[in-house]
Amino acid sequence: MKVKINMISLKVGIWISLVILMFRETLSLKNVHLIVPEAAERGSTVEMKCLYELEGETLYSVKWYRGDREFCRYSPRDVPPLKIFPIPGIEVQVSFYIILHYTLLFYTILCYTILHYTILNLVRIFKEGILQFA
Repeated sequence: MKVKINMISLKVGIWISLVILMFRETLSLKNVHLIVPEAAERGSTVEMKCLYELEGETLYSVKWYRGDREFCRYSPRDVPPLKIFPIPGIEVQVSFYIILHYTLLFYTILCYTILHYTILNLVRIFKEGILQFA
């Protein structure tokens, strides 16, 4: 299987890393982990988590993407705080469980989350995971 690297994403990832390094002394967001199962059956319920420690900072948002499409956003200051953006094959329940429905025999998706904090929304943490369906 050939893999094509998206240079725009690579540059953004490098930029994000540089921003984090520049603010390393003042960075209060620690221990960011994305928990995504390695495999799941079609139509099953999958729990995906983004764990983090804010250390006194205020969370701005946690955004979930499949590819380049956002499908879920949690922003505690917004009303309502949870926003769901429909994508065929993904159903997000209010309990933050994500149900994925696909009709293909084999399917792999790259899910990632972007975590924002601070009032100016300047620092972003990017984590990714791969979920394969059988």
